[in-house]
Amino acid sequence: MAYLTTEDGCSLAIEWMHPEQASLGVLVIASATGVRRQFYRAFAEAQRQQGWRVLLWDPRGVGDSRLSAEAFSRVRMQDWGQHDLHAILQHARGEAQDVPLYLLGHSAGGNLAGLAPSLPLCDGLLLVASGTCYWRDYPLWQWPRVLFSWWVWLPLILALFKDVPAWAGVGQRLPRGVARQWRQWCLLPEYLFDDPGLNVAAYAQLQVPLLALSMPDDHDFAPLVTTRKLIARYRGCMSELRRLRALPGGGRLGHFDFFRTRHAGLWSEVSDWLELQRQQYSPRRAAPDAV
Repeated sequence: MAYLTTEDGCSLAIEWMHPEQASLGVLVIASATGVRRQFYRAFAEAQRQQGWRVLLWDPRGVGDSRLSAEAFSRVRMQDWGQHDLHAILQHARGEAQDVPLYLLGHSAGGNLAGLAPSLPLCDGLLLVASGTCYWRDYPLWQWPRVLFSWWVWLPLILALFKDVPAWAGVGQRLPRGVARQWRQWCLLPEYLFDDPGLNVAAYAQLQVPLLALSMPDDHDFAPLVTTRKLIARYRGCMSELRRLRALPGGGRLGHFDFFRTRHAGLWSEVSDWLELQRQQYSPRRAAPDAV
């Protein structure tokens, strides 16, 4: 593990996984909300064995990217894209001068990607269980849970605690600012794209191949309609949407379990796509403002 400093002075924990032979390219994995990089290690190891150099990392306030109490409380969800992913992609591009660079975004890692000014440095984008999160886009039977979470549970937790404890949310302590901004976006019809304080132009400007993997039983976080809405925001990309099915005996996929080893038989959806893109890869000049 090493540390990378962002332009605004935060130290991010990063972990490179190197193939034994010359690498085919670089794959950066951007995690779901509050998920530590270790969760993706088995999946990353499988890609490393295929010949890819993989970069895992923790956004500020998550895992080993620790902050002071004061700095932790100030973190916003947009910081993970605007500052953290921006720095990560710049670093990864510097390590991948003559090979392709791909970004895999899981959940928030995919819907925040367009906030990173350096996103045009990527040669392709993978979205796994990633979508917008407006509450009305969820199945009708999920509405009571979602509305209770945003209007009752989260306001109560923030009234009682300085931040969101791990037991009260996603299994990882979340900064107050992250939770509040996440709630704000989920109550907007177009999610973060309705936030007047954000510059979202980069989503439409990105022009790379895009593969989105949707899980048929992901009703809690990224149902199909939300993935389609997110893909539509990357309208300059050459996009493909695949609806996955769990292999026999693998159990549910849900929002997280694609990355668990019992579903390793599905990981070829990613590795085969990466290999296809690599075969078609030709070096290109990134937009000047992305560097």
